[in-house]
Amino acid sequence: IDRDEFVVYYEPQIRLDTGAVSGAAAVVRWNHPERGVLLPASFIPIAEAHQELIERLTYKVLEIAVSDDERRREQNINLKLSIGLSTNLLSDLALPDKIMRILDAHSFDPSRLILEITESGAMEDPSLTMDILTRLRLKNIRLSLDDFGTGFSSLVQLYRMPFNELKVDKSFVMGAISSKEAAAISRVTIDLGHSLGLEVVAEGVEDEETYNWLGSLGCEICQGYFISPPLDAAAFSTWIHDHKRHPLAVSV
Repeated sequence: IDRDEFVVYYEPQIRLDTGAVSGAAAVVRWNHPERGVLLPASFIPIAEAHQELIERLTYKVLEIAVSDDERRREQNINLKLSIGLSTNLLSDLALPDKIMRILDAHSFDPSRLILEITESGAMEDPSLTMDILTRLRLKNIRLSLDDFGTGFSSLVQLYRMPFNELKVDKSFVMGAISSKEAAAISRVTIDLGHSLGLEVVAEGVEDEETYNWLGSLGCEICQGYFISPPLDAAAFSTWIHDHKRHPLAVSV
């Protein structure tokens, strides 16, 4: 962190009804001087085990992401930005104000920020989580329930929380075409999200058949390698311009 070795990559998100780019999911990479580019699984668990480290890393990622976004806005690229929020930070009542200070420093509209919170993380301390999530929503920051279906949460507790978006976990989406069970879970999750008035995002879209199937179910947004792998900031800007010239076909 001190040596600025972390970079942020962006996984494009597409609207299934129009084929237009709706936003990007920010994912961190460690540009290690000896080992090359490392994926989150190799270092996030270490950071998660130390409260100070995960806090510093989270705010570092947010700082990089909104700084990159500031440069994209100069190119008239104005998209939503999704960033994962560590469960460890959901115990800090000052979290919303800390985030807003970073956003304000880059003139970033908070309504374009989507914080992704895992289902299991949201349920660790529901009352405290509800307090912090409500404060974030009051600041017009959007909230996404990530990895839905992989935990065992009470739906009564979940529906009371102020989420805007629900993400279908990639483990279900990637298996939806070959497995009737994965397809059923994906379908029920999409229907549940719509019943609760949430936008639904499917991650892990690997092929055109899955892309078209999700569109037929009314899923709003998708991401995955069929759209694009995560890209560094420069490549992401180039990809956006290319996509405008050659958009994906609407899936329905």
